[in-house]
Amino acid sequence: MLLRQLPDFSFLTRDRLWEDGGLKNDETYIYALLEHMGGDPKEIVDRSARHYLRRLYSVFDARKVHQAFNRPFMSQPAFEDYELTRVSAQLGTKPSEEVRPLPDEIAIPLLNSAYSWLGAPADDIIKATEMWDEARRDKSGTPNALLNGPMVNYYVSRAFSQMTFTKSPETGEPWCEPFFEWDKSTSARPRPVDGGMRRFIHLWRTIQVAALIILQQSSGMRSEELLTIRAGRRKDGTPQCLEARSVASGASTMYVVKAMVNKVNGGVPDEHEFVVGMQPNLPGLASNSVPAVRAIDVLLRLSEPLRRLPSIPSSIKQLMVIRPKKAAGLSTGGKNVIR
Repeated sequence: MLLRQLPDFSFLTRDRLWEDGGLKNDETYIYALLEHMGGDPKEIVDRSARHYLRRLYSVFDARKVHQAFNRPFMSQPAFEDYELTRVSAQLGTKPSEEVRPLPDEIAIPLLNSAYSWLGAPADDIIKATEMWDEARRDKSGTPNALLNGPMVNYYVSRAFSQMTFTKSPETGEPWCEPFFEWDKSTSARPRPVDGGMRRFIHLWRTIQVAALIILQQSSGMRSEELLTIRAGRRKDGTPQCLEARSVASGASTMYVVKAMVNKVNGGVPDEHEFVVGMQPNLPGLASNSVPAVRAIDVLLRLSEPLRRLPSIPSSIKQLMVIRPKKAAGLSTGGKNVIR
């Protein structure tokens, strides 16, 4: 009975979904979806269309379940890279309602808190991520050979039990408790403290979100535009997505971030430069660093070990903002890394 109730998704190819004529072909999914939403793109907001189109990801992700029950499944993803954005822009062209900005009494404490996470806490969590990267490798010394899941957990927990955190200048105490503790006289393996790996992942994501808040506030980027920033560094170590330009006859340095925009040019992604800050270069005048520059450095260093995982898709590896799919720990395989 259960097997007969599992639907046949094998007919859901990219052609049937949207590529074969798109809205001009009444046999495609997006034509039927447009009819379902009222039939007039001018009366539809593109994010409403995205809501429906993203359900196709769930159908594709369910293929392993269908395979297990020997049922036909959706064999290819509906969208790659920026295609979903482009298709949703065809389905919905109505401008979104204006969203009022955060009042200063909320925005200023939020930004101050976000930037504080990019100090010692970010350095400590990056250090922990590098310890995880080192601990997951085969102890035989074979380059890039990886341990299996249980052994990874053991070596990572052992490394984390020896980690010390930066002391808070306000209290003189470490700002964070260890993720694991190990009393070798009473236990054969480290014991998690207050969630262990889950707490590490929670802090890992907290640092990432804090950096994104700073970068978004500095640039005015939309969320989808932030996610298009490319990873990578130049030979001198500077981020490839970031450019420092001397302006005002050398009196200041302007920092520019390159990303893709999709709200112009008919929804087709196009590269755009976002100014994220200025820094004075006047002799004898000390100036604060640009927060967005620190945010980009944190995002790259935080996710670099994930980009070294085997089998990570190239479309994910090239992005600056990526994360593990699960909350229980960092991924041990590239297929479990998502944007």
